This record gives sequence, C-alpha cells and structure tokens, in this order.
Amino acid sequence: MKCNSATVKHVFLLLMVILCFDIGHSQQSTESPQNANVESPKKLKHMVFFGGNYSQFRTTNGVAKSGMNFGYYRQSHLCKQLSLAYGIMYTKKRIDLLDKKIRWSYEYEYSDGADIHLNYNILEFNVLGSYAFQLNENVFISTVIGVGYAIFFRARSDIDASDVIMQNDPVEDYDYACAFTDLGPAIMLNSGWIKHLGIKVSMNRCYGMLIYTNYNKRLGAAGTTDLKLGEKIHSFNVVVGIYL
Repeated sequence: MKCNSATVKHVFLLLMVILCFDIGHSQQSTESPQNANVESPKKLKHMVFFGGNYSQFRTTNGVAKSGMNFGYYRQSHLCKQLSLAYGIMYTKKRIDLLDKKIRWSYEYEYSDGADIHLNYNILEFNVLGSYAFQLNENVFISTVIGVGYAIFFRARSDIDASDVIMQNDPVEDYDYACAFTDLGPAIMLNSGWIKHLGIKVSMNRCYGMLIYTNYNKRLGAAGTTDLKLGEKIHSFNVVVGIYL
C-alpha cells in the first residue's frame, strides 16, 4: 500500500504542475490580446461528459458487459492544433467469467462450473493530448493519446458456485484460487497506470470521443470476495459532452 500511496501522490503532483502551467498560460494570453473579433486559440475550456464503456479481459476469455462513464476535464490549447486536457473520470466496469473451477481457501475444497461476476468502480486521473484537423468552419477531428492512473474502490463482485467438493489431496488443477485468509488481496492493489488512444470529433460546443484504454497492471483482486484474479483488462469508451 505504501507504493500505491506514493504513486497516487505523484499523480496529484503532476496534475498540480499542469494546472499551474494552465493558469500561467491563460494569464499570458489575456495580457497579450489579439484582434478583439478573433477568439484566441489558447482559451481554456472546461469539458463535461458522460457515456459508456465496453470492457473485456486481455489475458483470458470473459463475457464483456457495458458500463458507464462520466467526468470532467480542463482543456488548454497550446497552439492552434495542439491541446492538452487533464481531469478525472468515474467509470464502472462489468465483466463475467463463466464456468470456472475455483479452489477455496481450504486447499482441499473446490467448486466446478462457477460464475464470477466482476463489478468495478474506478476513478481515473487522466492527461490527454490531442492534435486537431479542421474539416470545415465548425467541425474538427482530433487524434488523442494519453496516460492516467486508475484507482479501484468499492468493488461489487460476487461468485455463483455449485456445491463445494472435498478431496483427500490438495486441489492443484483449477482456474482461480481464493486466498488462505478471509481478507484476500485488497481491491486497492488493482490500482495502476493506464494508457489511452482514440479520436475526438468536435462541433461548436459539442464533442464526442472514442477512446481505447489499456490497463497495464494485472488485477490481483476480484473484489468483495477473497478470490485472487491475476488478469488484465482493456476497454472501449464512448462519451459525449460539451465545452463550458
């Protein structure tokens, strides 16, 4: 947990540095106004958005389900085409693992045909850079690339399992195992760095984004149960929003 706490502090420090840069950049642009009839490309914008995601495992076969996203970014135009946005997004991800063999905390017991329902609540602190291409007077299309840090909290995962089967020898052939204590791996241990890649289409004050997100860290904890997971996930996010 100490390592995770230190990483979170670094994320907040990075966001504060970007905020200070934005404030200084905004003051500089207001002190040197251009033509009053022309809007400065360096104007800061606030972005609010909502949408959904479709998440799946990268390291095993699962049943992907849809979830929801919403958040707030602060965007600064560094030049006419290049912009930087940073902020926070809440995302809820749902994935199922079906027909799995689970070894329980007592290593002589197992269940066949178990269904694992994963429900994760995640806060993402993201920094996104984009490069815009103007299609016409009002429409821009942008390539988006970025990084972030995902904090997992309040998991709602559960397991639907058959009757527990006991054998004389320790269970060695299984898909997933529970921890040997009731505590299991903490959900916070799932937190880690993420990468983003996508496109954004803007028209006047409205925009939409399609973003692919890759979670770098293997998820150690299934959630509220003591099941150890050890899988990686990725997701496609579709959001719409407005500039304020």
